[in-house]
Amino acid sequence: MNPFNHKKFLDPSKRLVPRIRAVSTGATPGVSLSHATLVIGSAYAGKTDFAESLLDQELGATIFGTAATVDPEIEARLMSLKAGRSPSWRIIDDKESILDLPNRLDAIVKERPESAILIDSVNQWLAGLMIEYSQKYNPNQMHYPLADQTQSLIDVVTRILAIGTPRLIIVTSEVGAGTTPPFALERLFRQSLGRLNMRLAQILPQVVLLSAGLPLVMKTATE
Repeated sequence: MNPFNHKKFLDPSKRLVPRIRAVSTGATPGVSLSHATLVIGSAYAGKTDFAESLLDQELGATIFGTAATVDPEIEARLMSLKAGRSPSWRIIDDKESILDLPNRLDAIVKERPESAILIDSVNQWLAGLMIEYSQKYNPNQMHYPLADQTQSLIDVVTRILAIGTPRLIIVTSEVGAGTTPPFALERLFRQSLGRLNMRLAQILPQVVLLSAGLPLVMKTATE
């Protein structure tokens, strides 16, 4: 009998990549569990699993789930993510809070300064903003409102790093590889996210690249 389970393979709610649990099995060499971290990589490379492994299962954490539920496949994926998370973690994924991420993040820091924060992910947040803006702006008109929002996020992250608490983990996607997209909106997304990723990588003390589920330390935090 063929052991390959095609139904499980086709089910988007199933995790095909084993979870990486740095907290319970020992930290990835070179990765500090006490520093703010940017986790970057391509789609389905294990970014979320790795980012969650940097959180303590027993201690409180706030997770900003930024992906919009746009179809059954995405909805099933999000349900799977939620089911695997610790009950001690607070999940914020309502549309209003996500679109206003910089202000909501700032408020959470003041409300729960002892709680770790995971943003999963800034690329989905940016995509959601662009979907909203597309209803009233063309791609050329989006540059300034997008720049304002990304600058607001950078400002809040900078303030968090300055005070040292709470611990912050940010997930993002690397979308710059491949050919130049043929449509203006896609090019704007790639450009805006690439620039945001660079700025986050500059200010966060630790950057880890995920590829095929394997973490590669790109920037090492110093004690």
